[in-house]
Amino acid sequence: MTATYPVTRPGQRTPAVRRSRRPGSAQVRWVVRIVSVTLVLGVWEVVGRQVSPLFLPSPSHILEGMVDSVVSGELPRAAGSSLGTFAIGFLISAVLGVPIGLAMGRSRVVEHTLDSFVYALYVVPTMAFVPLLVLWFGNGTVSKLIIVVSVATFPIIINTYVGAKNIGPSMMDIGRSVSAGPWKNFVSIVVPGSLPFILAGLRLAIGRALSGVVVGELFTAISGLGGLLMTYSNQLRTQLAFGPVVVLMILGISFTALLRFVESRVVAWKETERHSDER
Repeated sequence: MTATYPVTRPGQRTPAVRRSRRPGSAQVRWVVRIVSVTLVLGVWEVVGRQVSPLFLPSPSHILEGMVDSVVSGELPRAAGSSLGTFAIGFLISAVLGVPIGLAMGRSRVVEHTLDSFVYALYVVPTMAFVPLLVLWFGNGTVSKLIIVVSVATFPIIINTYVGAKNIGPSMMDIGRSVSAGPWKNFVSIVVPGSLPFILAGLRLAIGRALSGVVVGELFTAISGLGGLLMTYSNQLRTQLAFGPVVVLMILGISFTALLRFVESRVVAWKETERHSDER
């Protein structure tokens, strides 16, 4: 028996491509997300109305508390203070982390010099440094920024390092075959090839930077969302204490979604590959 194979005409999609682009899958993902969130909030609402609000206020009570905090101006002021610290600390982390990670990935001397320090500082809990930072820099803005940078920089370094390290010799040979110099190869091959890893490191750094902001506000200057959370908790106003937590969640989700949007535009080929694998 002679095997027959389908002939693909020019411009005709193969079955695999049609499967990877089947309509409705994005809508299904959003429906699942909305249903799951609605279900959790519904169960929380029912349970929250059966227990004391001191221990677990319901989502409707939390929303009422957030409205009161917004009207009084406490929540917007605290969010603005925390957002400023986060933005400056995250920017510093990115400016430091990306070049260091690229240098470690492409230079064995830099890699062997820094890798021990990077991994050692990455695994040490931030709380261990807070007393020393307060002793050295006081309990003001500088200490908060150092805490944010210390927790957000290392995910960026490690992910960028892995991305630059994964650029194989064959890719570099392509650049050398067209007489491209080391700097040209670095700019045109290493940096674009590392972009998915860099963006993944930046997404991880968002959550760690927000955590660093809260730690800095709790244990240095009692300000921002962390300070507001401590104040409400000490006053046993649990209904209001959830407000800063919700704002932090919204900030984290929003910044992560923004980076995903940037990734879909900057490294569109990687995004297409990811969606094909999911389907």
